[in-house]
Amino acid sequence: RRLGTGPPLRSAFEAALGRREFMEDKVNLVEFGPRAACYVVADGHAGSTAADLAARWLPTLVARCLLERRPLAEGVAAFQAAFPSDDDSGACAACALVVGRDLWTVHVGDCRVVLVRDDDVLVTTRDHLAPDAAAALRVGRALGASPRRFRVSPEPDVSGPHRLPASAVALVLASDGLFAHLDHRALATEAFNTAPQPDLLAKALVAAAIDHPRFN
Repeated sequence: RRLGTGPPLRSAFEAALGRREFMEDKVNLVEFGPRAACYVVADGHAGSTAADLAARWLPTLVARCLLERRPLAEGVAAFQAAFPSDDDSGACAACALVVGRDLWTVHVGDCRVVLVRDDDVLVTTRDHLAPDAAAALRVGRALGASPRRFRVSPEPDVSGPHRLPASAVALVLASDGLFAHLDHRALATEAFNTAPQPDLLAKALVAAAIDHPRFN
């Protein structure tokens, strides 16, 4: 079913490996109509399988819940139920579903969804950090094998619908690899400088993070 009315959504993504040997972050975009899409950013750990499957499966699972008027959290539960029991990888993930001018977000872990508007910045997610700084996993919630291996919760936070105003400049999804080095004010500045070209914004945000003295 095709959803959403209004001008088409425009999107882009950018990634940088940093000093790590392997890229475990994944991204995906699934369009359901000219003004309806689902975006996912997944930050993997202990392998990339969980992040890859989250990026591929969550758009359909979450959108199906919306169409069937079921809680969006059921899409994450379905993902966990289908995750391979013989894989040890885990992932944090942020999912943003846009239909017309409505926005829903679903997230687990420390990936974020940030809406930049003309007059402010709305962070629709909150980081799920481990209560103990010495924990084996720095987040308190994650997908894939992490609930089994580290006794963390796969339960997502769901937010929305948020009304996207005409003043919306950009919607940014990213892992902690970006937000550890770039605050929301700097993100908004880059969004205003590059609007309305999402490819330039994606490149500018990653470049700004790389330029940070503590980029890793």
